[in-house]
Amino acid sequence: MPALVAHAHSASLARLREVGYVRLPLALDAAEAAGLREVCRALIDAAPAGQKRAGDYLRVAADEPVARVEYLFDKHPAFLALAAHPAILEFAAIALGDDPIVTWEDLFVKQFGSTLEVPFHQDSLYQSRRSPVYRFGVYLDDSSHSPVRVLPGSHTLGALHATHIQDLVRARSAELEALCMCAGDILVHDTMLVHASSAHPDAPPRRVVYLEYRSAVQLLHDSPWDAQWMARRAPLLAAGRALRAHHARAGNPGAAWEAVPEQIRSLVRESLRVDHDERAHPDFHLSAAEHAASEARQSA
Repeated sequence: MPALVAHAHSASLARLREVGYVRLPLALDAAEAAGLREVCRALIDAAPAGQKRAGDYLRVAADEPVARVEYLFDKHPAFLALAAHPAILEFAAIALGDDPIVTWEDLFVKQFGSTLEVPFHQDSLYQSRRSPVYRFGVYLDDSSHSPVRVLPGSHTLGALHATHIQDLVRARSAELEALCMCAGDILVHDTMLVHASSAHPDAPPRRVVYLEYRSAVQLLHDSPWDAQWMARRAPLLAAGRALRAHHARAGNPGAAWEAVPEQIRSLVRESLRVDHDERAHPDFHLSAAEHAASEARQSA
């Protein structure tokens, strides 16, 4: 790694550890961001209608637009290729001190007609007890209409009860920061950082792909999952790298899984959708702090 790049990563990592977040500006090029927006549009258009939750598709209410989509890798290869983006993996490896394994992916959408508002919270479900977990938010649209708001440094307080979070935000409201992101930016945050975002039903869409990574050591010794769960997730990034190489040679990164060469599909046939409740300790996240309360995983 060139010395200037290593220095930049070192400074970014220091900031991430100090305040709980760091931006990787325009890490995603315009063509990949545009392609992912089109994939997201088609994915949301194909979602089952009229249900608050239909499989992996979630809405605030049955008559509202889709607000979140879970388990993206089995829905389109572009999301797995994104998870293996060199800028993401390079920084994840530095932050974790080891090769990363991707352990979570979802799409968070704010669009016209949605009343979705995310209160101040921590991403506390399925989190590690003794080691930090970093979430990479890949912005496919500008977020100035509904920026994420963060309380810098709050990640150092550990897992907090929901009422404590609200008291903390009131007491330290002058410290809150609104982070306006551009399409192609990546926001990396510690999952214990207190953050929120407001509804914007009349504004343009705001689509963010969230990815989380852990090291093998972290998964084995400080996670809700066992070695078998980890083994099923482990092949994903190798397939993601192969997808990126295939797209560079053949083009058409928007093609569905059926158009991907069999030698790549065979790498992840049993890994594209590994349920987080499968072989997990269901109360693991609660032991991070006796009173940590987060009944559903949220993103901002």
